Amino acid sequence: MGKELISASGKGHKAAAIWWILTVSSAAVCVVLALWLAQQRGDLFVLSNSMVVKKSVLITITAICSLACIVMGCLCQTRISGTYVAVYENGIEGSSVAPKFPLALMLYCSISSLQLREFRLTFDQVSSVDVVNENSLIIHATNTEHKIYAMNAREVRNVILAQKTQVNG
Repeated sequence: MGKELISASGKGHKAAAIWWILTVSSAAVCVVLALWLAQQRGDLFVLSNSMVVKKSVLITITAICSLACIVMGCLCQTRISGTYVAVYENGIEGSSVAPKFPLALMLYCSISSLQLREFRLTFDQVSSVDVVNENSLIIHATNTEHKIYAMNAREVRNVILAQKTQVNG
């Protein structure tokens, strides 16, 4: 692919820290809310006329929900830090997540959004490049999109567009 012009990765990206804060906060809210409800209601918690839950069941459900929040934080962090892009004289290669990640995972439990996708593109396959939230890059290619977390997203986009213009004339 020629000489490397610029590269970037999601390692140490601030989005990972933001998602950790959100998931740990969510876990803490689950615990506090469940403990408060359990203390307010005594041994039994009435959900409706036909559904009564014991305090121990409520606390178990809360523990599972809290653990799920922490697992989501781990998944987000590993996927964000696993993205990278390298721009060469004759093409681009890297690893990306789905463009709607991590919201697709959080809101819709989309397991497919967890996949890191390896890609190798020539400049004629790239239709456009967008910078999202100042530090994420979305490369629009033929029939697909690649999202890469990069603190230097604007620089990478500029190099891709300049190289695309130069190669395609």
